[in-house]
Amino acid sequence: MFRYFRPVILTVMVSALGSLGGCVDKPALSPIPRELVDAAQVPDFGTIRQWGDAPGLIGQTAWHAGARAASPPTGDPGDSLNVLAISGGAANGSFAVGLLTGWTEAGTRPQFHVVSGVSVGALEAPFAFLGPAYDTVLRDLFTRLSSADLFTLKPSLAAYFSDSLASPQPLASLISEFVDEPLVRAIAAEHRKGRRLFVGTTHVYAGRQMIWDIGAIAASGRAEALDLIRQVLLASAAVPVLLPPVYFDVIADSRRYQEMHVDGGITREAFIGPPDLDWDAAAQALGTGHHVQFYVIRNGRARGEYMIMEPRTVPLGQHAMLQLAQSLGVGDLYRIYLRAQREHAGYQAAWIGSDFEAPWEDWGDLRYMQTLFDYGYAQAVNGQVWHSEPPGVSPGAQR
Repeated sequence: MFRYFRPVILTVMVSALGSLGGCVDKPALSPIPRELVDAAQVPDFGTIRQWGDAPGLIGQTAWHAGARAASPPTGDPGDSLNVLAISGGAANGSFAVGLLTGWTEAGTRPQFHVVSGVSVGALEAPFAFLGPAYDTVLRDLFTRLSSADLFTLKPSLAAYFSDSLASPQPLASLISEFVDEPLVRAIAAEHRKGRRLFVGTTHVYAGRQMIWDIGAIAASGRAEALDLIRQVLLASAAVPVLLPPVYFDVIADSRRYQEMHVDGGITREAFIGPPDLDWDAAAQALGTGHHVQFYVIRNGRARGEYMIMEPRTVPLGQHAMLQLAQSLGVGDLYRIYLRAQREHAGYQAAWIGSDFEAPWEDWGDLRYMQTLFDYGYAQAVNGQVWHSEPPGVSPGAQR
């Protein structure tokens, strides 16, 4: 008898689902038009960002006269100008934390003059930028948090007609807890000394990487700086489908619009900074030698992992996303290596070796993250973590 009522039931369900779809929050402003996308700026903040694939004002003027408050150089002419890039990698982010902590323990960790981060690496970057005093904070953040501390899954029906499967409120609250006024003041103070902190997001409408100068935002003196930094960090970690996009109000041609941003790892898993950074100006401003040293921490492996998953939409989709991020991450190791060759910089890259075999259950697998932290820590303490070439360039570099 049910089959006779099926059209009626389906009609009611569709009407109900349509109502759910109408309840989804939508941007209050119009999307930025294509012809204005290059001119868009965050109101009242000036030059705090640029595209990651084209020359821009940050790269050209980051250390030029007037670009920072007067401060005497703090470096040694014999020092290298040290640059650290931390990649995305979800639960694998505990690898970078273990590596940094072990590097501190080994007594060989340098001060980084430029730090960049993407996705989980963006959440780690501010603490890596501020130095070993924040190692304990990093460890607490990335080895003791379960999935419930990062996101809350929505009911299946609501999620289907929403912009994501989960609410980002737990992650937003976590960022607000750890990224506070004292932290922002500390970043601003280092920015005024000439050090730089960059975070990458993906501009959804343009399909391009956007690089944000977090130090410039912190040093702006604006009351909205803290909220904007939190917003950028949340956007960089907003995994599409799982978490909703983050909207930024911008102004162009004297009108206000909105931009949609998501996980920076969609466009670049790791980056060393804007493509046109003036390293000579940086060395002069910082008082270091002119040799530049690139360090890249890849929160992932050098090759794909063998996995057997259920032949269903979610497991297959999740695996596809993991493989895509894996390929993009290895590609960025090569991209940064080529940049090092072009700019006569040193290159040291670290990634999770094939000798690490701990099982992985889900996004917030605490046992996995602690084991990976211990692995990264031991590798750094033993001095076995760095490679002078990307995987596959020479025998043994693939491990």
